[in-house]
Amino acid sequence: MPKLMIERSTVIEAPLDAVYALVRDFKRWPEWSPWLSAEKEATLSFGEEGRSYAWNGKIVGSGEMRLLDAVENQSLQMQLDLLTPWRSQSQVRFEFESLLSLFIVNCLRSKPMRCNTRGRIVTWAMPGRQACYAAARKCLSRVRKSFPSKCM
Repeated sequence: MPKLMIERSTVIEAPLDAVYALVRDFKRWPEWSPWLSAEKEATLSFGEEGRSYAWNGKIVGSGEMRLLDAVENQSLQMQLDLLTPWRSQSQVRFEFESLLSLFIVNCLRSKPMRCNTRGRIVTWAMPGRQACYAAARKCLSRVRKSFPSKCM
């Protein structure tokens, strides 16, 4: 099966530490995760120190997400293990960046931005070999809906 890379970015107008905390805390994933919202009755269990969670349901199947690396307010690296209804392993990455820093870089390149500079850019990426990541497209829009978001 061919390799694929899914990567999405969105702008969230909220404090960086609040956005990072929402994504870092697996216990808060039911607030925004498209996978978990597909079956709110799925059973969830959480690992020690909040470094993992597992789910089991009739619709979403079973699997586990583990935190591999975290750089405070900058990035999260995770391992996704789907067990049922199909087996799959993928790395998942979230990156958090200030719009102000991107604005400065783009100004230096003479590329003016239309958005304000107070927001945060959150990028979600997932490389893999499976073509079964339809829920992934909704991931960042769910995170964004957790915060008021504006773009001028």
